[in-house]
Amino acid sequence: GNTRIIIEPLNALGKTYTTTNQANKAISFLNRSVQLADSLEAALHLKEAYLNRSIALEKLGKVALALKDFKKYNALQDSQLNKVKIQQIEELRIIHDLENKEKSIELQKNKITLLEQEASISRLQKWLLGLGLGFSLVTLGLGYYGFRQRIKRNKLEKEQQKVLYEKELAFKKRELTTHALHLAKKNELLGDLKQKAMNFKTAVSPQVGYQKLINTINFDLQDDNNWENFKHYFDQIHTNFNSTVLENYPTVTPNELRLMSLLKMNLSSKEIANILNITDGGVLKARQRLRKKLGLQSSDSLERMVMKI
Repeated sequence: GNTRIIIEPLNALGKTYTTTNQANKAISFLNRSVQLADSLEAALHLKEAYLNRSIALEKLGKVALALKDFKKYNALQDSQLNKVKIQQIEELRIIHDLENKEKSIELQKNKITLLEQEASISRLQKWLLGLGLGFSLVTLGLGYYGFRQRIKRNKLEKEQQKVLYEKELAFKKRELTTHALHLAKKNELLGDLKQKAMNFKTAVSPQVGYQKLINTINFDLQDDNNWENFKHYFDQIHTNFNSTVLENYPTVTPNELRLMSLLKMNLSSKEIANILNITDGGVLKARQRLRKKLGLQSSDSLERMVMKI
């Protein structure tokens, strides 16, 4: 909707067609350029349009019309030159006025300096001035000292908070690792105990007590309380890890989310197998299913991908 920006390309098209000996095509563009520039009072564009159209008319043999446009071009040129001269004269006048004002200000400064040199300051005034200056310096010094002390205290408090946070984070990491290893060791011991009980059951006549022992161990192996405790510690260290995984990969199952949490802790496959109460082969299959669900290629590292989350 900005018609002003159309004028320049119209002039360019007209000039191009004229240069390539297609003055008859140039006229329509230049006529429109003249019309728009005149209606918008765009003097620079109008001047260029008259000049380009006069050249095109001359090539078409329309000398009278070409001369008419050229005179209009000269008139605009002279008008702009006059404007430039008037502006230059005005700038020179402003500069002259500024110089006169500066000279006047300099004379006033000299008068003030002479008056100051002639004025005498009493001893009492000098003493009061010195006292006030000294008091100001003392006040400024105390304020600066208090400001520096406040900055030091803030810096010290931040450093102490950082140390406490790092200690707390390290303690929670140790708790998480200890709890994970405890889960692994506990499940490993319960698995061995279950196997021994089953072997013992086959070697001796079956009794109700043996089966009850195996059922109790099975219940302990499937107990989720230990996992919930582990999840609590894990969330304190790796905030929003589980929610981020579920947001980006909503098809991940709870068991696969457990596997990713253990991979995030950089545990070995044996430790993961003990914690999840599955075999090493089961861990391998679970990893393969997880890789497929996450869309990883054979060259991609599952551990590296999990660590980036």
